[in-house]
Amino acid sequence: MKNNNCFSIMRDKSFYFMTNEDSSIYQYSFDEIESIPGIYFFANLFEKYHVYAKDLKKSMIKNELLNRSFVLKKNFLKEINIAVPDDIQPIEKRFLEEFFFIAIKNSVKVKFTFENMLVTTEDKEYICLYKTCRMLVVSYISNKQIKAKLLLERKDYTEAELKEFIDNIHYDVRGKRLKVYLIGYKMGECPSIGQVVEYEQILRNFAQTTTGA
Repeated sequence: MKNNNCFSIMRDKSFYFMTNEDSSIYQYSFDEIESIPGIYFFANLFEKYHVYAKDLKKSMIKNELLNRSFVLKKNFLKEINIAVPDDIQPIEKRFLEEFFFIAIKNSVKVKFTFENMLVTTEDKEYICLYKTCRMLVVSYISNKQIKAKLLLERKDYTEAELKEFIDNIHYDVRGKRLKVYLIGYKMGECPSIGQVVEYEQILRNFAQTTTGA
């Protein structure tokens, strides 16, 4: 593999990977770890993170996500770009960074981008609703910047309530008919609100926008 960049996104108990040179998406799952409501799965990797990182590394080499020299015993992946949930905390990003340092190498660059920035490659101004494992995040994006964000209780809202959140998120939104993108649990049940974006599309958008394809 000649490419020096890799792209990743997390869902359930899995990492998904791809590169801009390969349209295939590779999954690596941690099936044996416990699922805890409101907690992202990677927090449960901490107890045996050296073992999990080693196993992930083997899988990445097998799927040619790491272009490894078996003569020099080095990995030449320079950068891994991770799409993260809109409510992720700095300490969680720090753990992910350390985890990939161990899985790949200490010199790799680990970069994070919120998923709400990756739902479209066309619209410069839009709304994103993301139901994560612990809350509903409503974001207003304009010119590649998060202009406003609402962090709300994770529960089922009516369409009228969702529309009210959208209308009142920022004064610039009022009177505009902005495209609305939906991510996460059961968001497909609100088709009149906006367009559902699955993780595969977010990952492909990530590779496209980051490499300038």
